[in-house]
Amino acid sequence: MIKGAIFDIDGTLLDSMPIWENAGARYLATLGIKAKPDLKERLDALSLPEGAIYMQKEYGLSVSAEDILEGVNQVVKDFYYKEAVMKPGAYALVKRLKENGVKLIIATATDKEMAKAALIRNGIWQDFTGMITCEEAGAGKTSPKVFELARQKLGTKKEETWVFEDSLYAVKTATEAGFPVCSIYDTYSVGNAKEIQRLSNIYVRDFSEIGDYSFSNMKTVLTIAGSDSSGGAGIQADIKTLTVHKVYAMTCITALTAQNTVGITEIMPVPAEFFKKQMESIFTDIKPDAVKIGMIASKEQAEIIAEYLEKYSIKNVVADPVMISTSGTVLVEETTRKILYEKLYPKVSLLTPNIPETEFLSGIKITDKKTREEAAKVIADRWNCAVLSKGGHSEENADDLLYESFLQEEKKEKAVWFPEERIDNPNTHGTGCTLSSAVAANLAKGFPVEESVKKAKAYISGAIRAMLNLGQGNGPLNHMWDL
Repeated sequence: MIKGAIFDIDGTLLDSMPIWENAGARYLATLGIKAKPDLKERLDALSLPEGAIYMQKEYGLSVSAEDILEGVNQVVKDFYYKEAVMKPGAYALVKRLKENGVKLIIATATDKEMAKAALIRNGIWQDFTGMITCEEAGAGKTSPKVFELARQKLGTKKEETWVFEDSLYAVKTATEAGFPVCSIYDTYSVGNAKEIQRLSNIYVRDFSEIGDYSFSNMKTVLTIAGSDSSGGAGIQADIKTLTVHKVYAMTCITALTAQNTVGITEIMPVPAEFFKKQMESIFTDIKPDAVKIGMIASKEQAEIIAEYLEKYSIKNVVADPVMISTSGTVLVEETTRKILYEKLYPKVSLLTPNIPETEFLSGIKITDKKTREEAAKVIADRWNCAVLSKGGHSEENADDLLYESFLQEEKKEKAVWFPEERIDNPNTHGTGCTLSSAVAANLAKGFPVEESVKKAKAYISGAIRAMLNLGQGNGPLNHMWDL
């Protein structure tokens, strides 16, 4: 459940943006003067003192520029004290959150006394623990300081503290700082609506659209892979793995397969046009906290995936290359590989090749630990990502190697081995899909790469050791072994 909520005032809780747009015209009206159509445009290009001087000259006012500023400020103050109303659904949302035990606080650039007066007038000030202003934080909302101070006052964890905003720069700041964000449509930010929606966890035109479910802390993972009718690998294995890890699984199917534990009978790729519709449906509604990529059936699909990862700035992306078969056959056409190398892999945070794929992607023949580390380094440097070279194809053990290269940050490299004895179980169908999904689930929950891999290794080892025995061939793992 959501534990804390940080609310903006203008354009979020209050329908108050118009006063900032027409305060000058309102002031002139108090003097019996009708503002010219271009007043707002003129004032937007000037500082407050310059605007007062402009109004003095343009409208032949006999009062001083200082008096004009004071008069405009009084108009704004009167609005907050006497007129400001809440946006549709805001009152009910605040009351519902309060009733559910959520701690509420205001973070605003508006004058503290004016904001408080408006909230008192609308009957919700008592529901908030207090207010932090940008002036108190010493920075505007292009800095996360005001959000951090508000969260500290609430005493809640960042991942449990939602920020409610309407402006692009504030939404961007809160998102980049790691806060979950609910943004609300406002006519004065309509030009940035698409970008605001892209950055936000939730985007609504009216707060009444928000249901209780919307603030669940459950993380979301999208798996992009083929369907395995036998349920041991692909989408089916991914859903089971993600569910066991208590994250919400979403799917985008690349191909349908007719297969069982004995083998694959037929593959039917999903047409690019429909594949894109799946992607669009997911990303425009529930933005994933992590994405796992498995089998890609065409170069068009690869291009579409790269497009959406870029468009929605997905940070946690785990890609299982699915490039070399057990027999050593190259499964991906050269034209598709070109798209993967040039467009998709540069957007991936972790690649999970097996040993034959590690050799193929690096061009290095692996004979020992040293050459495996060298191969992983080549891949990591080429695509600026972490590499998990899986050891399941080794005849000696099942050791996995995680290689991380921090070229753009600390300019250092790190190789971590995860030793594992081979488990005497012929039923290992879907191990690659399962491992990469488990890593993606852990990344979505906020664990760093190394810890995510460590936890995923423990999970898949348990699934293999459970010794599930189904089918007449290479059977599946027991994904539910730890329930």
